[in-house]
Amino acid sequence: MAAGSGYKLEISDDDARTWRPAGGLAMTPVFTLSGLINGKKYHARIFATNAEYTSAAGQEYPLYITQDTPPPPDGLCIELAAGSARLTWGEVLGVTEYRLYRRKRGQTQFTVVYFGRAMAWKDVDASILPSTSSPRDAADTGKATPAEIEYCVASSNHNGEGKRSRIVNTDPVSWRNWNPNGDEPFRRTVERTEGPLPNDGIGRYYPD
Repeated sequence: MAAGSGYKLEISDDDARTWRPAGGLAMTPVFTLSGLINGKKYHARIFATNAEYTSAAGQEYPLYITQDTPPPPDGLCIELAAGSARLTWGEVLGVTEYRLYRRKRGQTQFTVVYFGRAMAWKDVDASILPSTSSPRDAADTGKATPAEIEYCVASSNHNGEGKRSRIVNTDPVSWRNWNPNGDEPFRRTVERTEGPLPNDGIGRYYPD
């Protein structure tokens, strides 16, 4: 590369309204930033330059600075079939990988059975049964529940692994595993711990 040629980086801490240089001229488009504030959002943009000209700025890129581990994925869901269980979960931005844990009910320790960027995994086990057509009726028969498998999922980034999600299992008579509408879209799981119920007393739920 000719003398005076290289790359320059600018960053903004006010939603790209103003910019300031971040370091000097670099021979390659690789930069290390320091002194950034935890929990703050920045934007970065890069220029190519030589002794005569400087290019227009490249596309702005958002930087979310954190020293924390990521939250668990929302919506861990299980779809049961004869001999298999398909697990899916929601996306968490900024993760390096997801880690799915599995154990037989009664065991104390979980084992990682999947790690990667996909948000779905299929478990194949002969003990898994499809969900019943009517969980209430099946439960009323007194039929013994087969050995269940339990799962939970966690997110990981460069700061480490975050908390694990709630546990789901392969209980075929559980209302939680009953899916009469077939292949439904992603459903976010919200566990309410306090506060009023989300209705106005006449059957309407917010937001209208």
